Amino acid sequence: AILGACAVAFVLQASWAVYTQTAKPPGPLRTERVKGDLYIVSGEGGNVALYTTSEGVVLVDDMFDRNHADILAQIKSVTSQPLRYVINTHQHDDHAGGDMKMLPIAEVIAHKNVRANLADLKRPYYEDTPGTPIGLPRITFSQELAVNLGGKEVQAYYFGRGHTSGDAVIYFPELRVIHTGDLFLATRAGGRGNAPARQ
Repeated sequence: AILGACAVAFVLQASWAVYTQTAKPPGPLRTERVKGDLYIVSGEGGNVALYTTSEGVVLVDDMFDRNHADILAQIKSVTSQPLRYVINTHQHDDHAGGDMKMLPIAEVIAHKNVRANLADLKRPYYEDTPGTPIGLPRITFSQELAVNLGGKEVQAYYFGRGHTSGDAVIYFPELRVIHTGDLFLATRAGGRGNAPARQ
């Protein structure tokens, strides 16, 4: 028993050493208004849509785990309302890597395949952030879903396999704007991004 406990302690210590040596510091983020009460948070990985309402905030994606504090700071820079929902466009860590830290403060929503893909991983994971704990969405959908908050609606649609098996397109009907995650990548100065697009 003592030998087993020592082995477990050694593995945990080695894993922590590898994680701390390979962990990247968070990059700087910036927030810009897209239209009305919709903003885009960009700077590292996938872009985040930030939609403010009188009853709270809806985020589309949440970047990497390391961006969590900065994402919350970006929300506070545009509204005093609390974060209520996070909708993942898919499971990659630059879009859903912050889910674990979001779960205590917001409902995380994703297509059912996103949850299944994350649950199927047998170890703490992420492509860019090895060792990051996985946060599983608590609410899933098959074809479509709507979030209604503060008199505004956000719709999520699944059209079949694209970039992954769980890609969702997020629509803000009041603004006629979509967020496509990595189904559509636009090239712009300084690199590529997945900015919300106007219809």
